[in-house]
Amino acid sequence: MMKIDAIETRPLTPTFGIEVLNVDLTNVTEDGSFPDLRALFDEHSALLFRNQNFSDETHLKLAARFGPIEDRKADERKPGEAFTVPEVSNIMADGSVTDEMDLHTLNLQANFQWHSDSTFLPIPALINIITARVIPSEAAQPNWPQHGRPGPICPKT
Repeated sequence: MMKIDAIETRPLTPTFGIEVLNVDLTNVTEDGSFPDLRALFDEHSALLFRNQNFSDETHLKLAARFGPIEDRKADERKPGEAFTVPEVSNIMADGSVTDEMDLHTLNLQANFQWHSDSTFLPIPALINIITARVIPSEAAQPNWPQHGRPGPICPKT
């Protein structure tokens, strides 16, 4: 059982979100550190954990602690085909990178212009757990809702 003893936090902005330090997300358990993380989420609405290295299986276990996993592709899968963590990437299965005018790239760019995740569902998802596996040296800053006002909140460092 892992209990968070040496937890440190830093604000991402003066009003929204925190960076959580000294927590290894691969060791989060229901009766150990999860209640502390859930309390931080309830208070700050966005949690940033840097330098985490975990598998899709661990990603799903952590996400399931917050509630049911939304499975938007359940109707598309073949019988017996397992759920996989959805990916948003411009890297194709063969390792190539999509061209700037490739339909896949254009669809990704359109999705970045307006995105609501599952807020339109009768019971919207509580959270999104987003992992970045490859981060470019120059990345666009995401906009997150802040008390009803959109605006950038992620630190540039």
